[in-house]
This record gives sequence, structure tokens and C-alpha cells, in this order.
Amino acid sequence: MLSRLFVLASALLLSGCAIGHQYDYRTMNPPIEVEGTRSVAVAVEDVRPYVATGDKSPSFVGLQRAGFGIPHNVSTTSGQAMVSDMTGALVRALQEKGFDASPLPTQPGSALAAVSPTSDRTLVVSLREWKSDVYAQVTLSWNMDVTVFDSSGQQLATVSDRGVEGVGSGVFEADNANLAVGMAGRKFANLLNMPEVQSALR
Repeated sequence: MLSRLFVLASALLLSGCAIGHQYDYRTMNPPIEVEGTRSVAVAVEDVRPYVATGDKSPSFVGLQRAGFGIPHNVSTTSGQAMVSDMTGALVRALQEKGFDASPLPTQPGSALAAVSPTSDRTLVVSLREWKSDVYAQVTLSWNMDVTVFDSSGQQLATVSDRGVEGVGSGVFEADNANLAVGMAGRKFANLLNMPEVQSALR
């Protein structure tokens, strides 16, 4: 009897706090290791299929499930495209490592048209999937590529990663946001810290 009451109470709690959640990916802080002084144009492109079709907004970051698993959209705190917030955070992280980094805008739902001819390197992060899903825990689904080009458009390095990972609880919004953004920083860093990417950026 007590267990049934606990499940019901949990469902009611989740129902009341599942709507209107926002995550601030501008605070993402990928622990990248590479240092350098080159000029780097940074593009995080959103090629998630549901953004391309217009089913989800470019500001969509994932789902928060209410009682009995009913999903509600989670968006960026800024109201801007998720990849715009991520780009700014990545630019800042590279600047802190000595690079002359600057953002290269992309069109949500489509791939980058061309690399920057005025920068020594163009760093492109392609998000084919990026979605957090919060219910009993925070689960991140990702499918991403990192590619480095020189100023002529020649590809110098490319690495990929994809998976599904669950971590933490799924009750309090602030904790969920911190877990999702923290996971994002680690996923970005995992690829940027690969030797071939570091070598291409230096």
C-alpha cells in the first residue's frame, strides 16, 4: 500500500513540475586540453531531423516527462537556438586556451555551407541527435561529429561519437539542467581531446 502511495505521489510531483523547463547551454564548459594561437572559426550545426522538418524548434533541447511519462518540451533559457548557445560556450572555451576563436553562424536544420576562408581552421560540430529525456533519471541521447578544416576547405581530422547515457535523478529542474549541461560539456570535450583533433587545431 505504501509503495503504491509513493508511486502516485511521485507521479503527481512530476506532473506539477514538468512544464516550462529551460536549460542554459551558454554555461557549458567543456574541459578541453588542446592549446594554441591559431584563428579558429567555430560552428555547431543542428542537423537533427526533427528540427529540419520543423517538428521541433531550434531551441528544443529535450523532454521532461510528467506523471505517467507524458512528455513536455524543454527549451533553451536564452530562447535562442540550442546550437547558438553551444557555439558561444565552445568559442569561450577555446579562447581560454589561447585560440583566436570566433563563431561561424549556421542555419538550424541544415549543414554548414562553407568553411571560413579567413580563419586558419574551421571547427565544425555536427549534431545529428542531441536530446535529454528526464523522467526517473536524466538520459542523454547523442550522435555527433567533430571535423576540422584548414582555410582552403581541406579536411584535416574528423571523429564521431554516439550513444545513450543515463545519470542522476529526474525530480528537480535545477539539478536536471546542471546534469544535462555538464554531460554536454564532457561529450564535446571527449571529441575535441582526441589526438587527431588536437593535432589539427594546433
